[in-house]
Amino acid sequence: MPLKLKKSKSEADERAPLRILPGVNTSALLVAGVATVARGGTTWDGGIILNSNGSNQYLTAEWTSASNGSLELWKYNGGWTQLGGVTNLYTSPSAAPASIELRAAVLTTGVLEARINGVVTASVTLSAADQTLFVNAAHQRIGVLTYQSTSPRFNDFHVDTV
Repeated sequence: MPLKLKKSKSEADERAPLRILPGVNTSALLVAGVATVARGGTTWDGGIILNSNGSNQYLTAEWTSASNGSLELWKYNGGWTQLGGVTNLYTSPSAAPASIELRAAVLTTGVLEARINGVVTASVTLSAADQTLFVNAAHQRIGVLTYQSTSPRFNDFHVDTV
């Protein structure tokens, strides 16, 4: 049974290059962030933040219109580094579904995994240094983010135990 934390919808009239919506401290739980993400037109970039310290260090799984639809795995530690992902999910951005269920988690094996509609779509094993940095008691916040002026909408954001 998922732990329902807060229904969260991004507002269409609020525009920002990067907007992090309210996070949730997950304490010592091993959790996955789950959200229904509805794209905003043919250009979108939004996803789930995991293992955040609440300010400047976190992991993300982002569904984006880049490269005909992509699922990208990133880390932020004062600067962005792409860890992995997949491209060309669709024949074009306009061929993407209107919405998906995006689920992201860091597993006990140190794997950052993202699923679209229940199917593992992208995963990467975190380096030992990244596991030390992001998988600890100080990095237990989770939330959602947008990175486009035509932001996607998030519905039914919740946290599940893994």
